[in-house]
Amino acid sequence: MSETPVIHDEYDASQIQILEGLEAVRKRPGMYIGSTSEKGLHHLVYEIVDNAVDEALGGYCNLIEVNIHPDNTISVLDNGRGIPTDIHPQRGISAAEIVFTVLHAGGKFGGGGYKVSGGLHGVGASVVNALSEWMKVEIYKDGVAYGLELSRGQTIKPLYELGETSKHGTYIHFKPDPEIFEELVYSYDILKQRLRETAFLTKGLKIILRDMRGGEIREHTYHYDGGIKEFVAYINKSRNVIFDEIFYCEATRDDVYVEIALQYNDEDRENTYSFVNNINTTDGGTHIIGFRSALTKTINDYARKFNLIKENGKNLSGDDVREGLTAIISIKVLDPQFESQTKTKLNNSEARTAVESVLNEYLEYFLEENPAIPIGYSHFSVNVNNEDYFKQLTAERLEIVEMKNGRRKYQWVKDYPRNEALDLFVYNRALAFQLGVDRWKAADDAPSPTVVKAKPATVTPQMPPPPQMSPRMPRRRAPLRSRRPRSLW
Repeated sequence: MSETPVIHDEYDASQIQILEGLEAVRKRPGMYIGSTSEKGLHHLVYEIVDNAVDEALGGYCNLIEVNIHPDNTISVLDNGRGIPTDIHPQRGISAAEIVFTVLHAGGKFGGGGYKVSGGLHGVGASVVNALSEWMKVEIYKDGVAYGLELSRGQTIKPLYELGETSKHGTYIHFKPDPEIFEELVYSYDILKQRLRETAFLTKGLKIILRDMRGGEIREHTYHYDGGIKEFVAYINKSRNVIFDEIFYCEATRDDVYVEIALQYNDEDRENTYSFVNNINTTDGGTHIIGFRSALTKTINDYARKFNLIKENGKNLSGDDVREGLTAIISIKVLDPQFESQTKTKLNNSEARTAVESVLNEYLEYFLEENPAIPIGYSHFSVNVNNEDYFKQLTAERLEIVEMKNGRRKYQWVKDYPRNEALDLFVYNRALAFQLGVDRWKAADDAPSPTVVKAKPATVTPQMPPPPQMSPRMPRRRAPLRSRRPRSLW
């Protein structure tokens, strides 16, 4: 029989620690910014920029400037309303000082400061202060410029006046704390990617990024009036798109604003990106569930309505209709519920209902108004009975050549724009005419055609060899999360 172990160390009230103020952030920074590596370093910038973007979402700001200074410090300037500078009635200090020194303090808890915002927990600015060696803040409000100086979560110099000004907005300059971070050098490319994405998601907002390190200043300006439609076009710019027009819709359902843009290309993979109040939800959530459900249902309903799937045929699966899809789903929610401060997954149930309702309505209308648009599965086309569309595709791919014996034959046009799905569609259709087929379909599971009397060979051109398809191994579907692209570019 084993002996009971003897415990020599005492465990009493003296071992219970109480972390005051921002001590918890410095003790466990990963809980607030994900890590203390390069990812966490850049997350500091995102927190400050997101606060400025919230001003833009409210209609108060249209310019944000982000500078990387020679000493690898960061400054962010916006032309919004400026952080409040009056004395807070409960704390007796300036509201600006509270914003940067108190966790869970801000104008995003339903007090009327913001209708929608990406910052939800009131920890962004204060966390950046807690994890910075120093931070300097300038606020331009009501004709007066104010200054505030902080370090490692503490106030060094309370709010003071700098003088008169005609500007409005907030300027924040900070240096990440080397006691916290393993990496202290900012990547221009990482910031460029994130800020470009933010500009796409906020119509009319101009974002300027400057890198002042080195001899020559690098600068990029991002400003997109087309919003997420331009985002989809940017992602697909190096891909062969199935149709030029980008589907776009926006509507509000139950106080959830929904904006969706999508387009198909000839690749096998899916590129779907989702955002909630401009925050990239890389792990998806209820809005993505609603989008995928509505997309699959709407395409299958349309296909059955117009007899593009046999009566007893199987519906297209979700993987089928998302093959080759590039989509952006951006929603604005009054009170979004994320799983953590990193905000990678949404849990609001009303978001699913809103996205499903909007996409069902607008995509159904889009398909019926645009029968020549192929959408869905790569070998499935909702335009198979459209003569004009077939003639256009055929003219691009097949030409008729006169032979010495007086006969004619089809041959593939040299250097035509390759697209395996459309090539096969054209070949099947042309073959149907060659055999004198009266009724046909391009879908893989089409019923046997009704054959009529064939025309003389001297009239109907001979068929070319079938289009050369890229060799494909039997596809084994990976879990959806592993198929999600890790980066937008």
